[in-house]
Amino acid sequence: MAKGSAFNEELVEMLYEQLEPLAKANGLEVLEIEATKDTLRVTFDDPKGNVDASKLELLTPLVSELLDSIEAVDKAYSGQYMLEVSSPGLERTLRTPVHFARFIGSKVNIKLKSGVSSDRRVLGWIQGVQDSTVIIGFDSPVGSANVQVIELIDIERAKTVFEWQIGEKRTMAPKSGSKDKK
Repeated sequence: MAKGSAFNEELVEMLYEQLEPLAKANGLEVLEIEATKDTLRVTFDDPKGNVDASKLELLTPLVSELLDSIEAVDKAYSGQYMLEVSSPGLERTLRTPVHFARFIGSKVNIKLKSGVSSDRRVLGWIQGVQDSTVIIGFDSPVGSANVQVIELIDIERAKTVFEWQIGEKRTMAPKSGSKDKK
């Protein structure tokens, strides 16, 4: 469920195993690892709420040190890559049954793996999670009659969908140096 080419799928899975104890020791979890040609992006989440920026600031050098000690990272990147350590935005990546269960009732956008279904895109609400499957409803956030059961192994990528509420005011900060004229 991580982005990147086929050469690094094993690397990404190994990195989850290596980084998860470090994350847990700091009250976080590894939400996503994205490995591209020249970048390793590690996203941490706090199961109890938002990730504190100061926690990420303390965690970043520990992640860097751990990655420097892993021969497979050095081999994959010839010793040079950009490390990005971040927290999730409003739309959360979902990988595990626990992630899906945490967001029951939330709208989700799912991309299925190639060959699983003719319609690879699924947009609906998480109705429930059972073992290695997730139940997606299409009519409403709860109690949909029209549902699809999806095997987690068939999911290429899943993210919650943030929607502005009706009447919610969107504001933008004034540009630097601008003055309000009345």
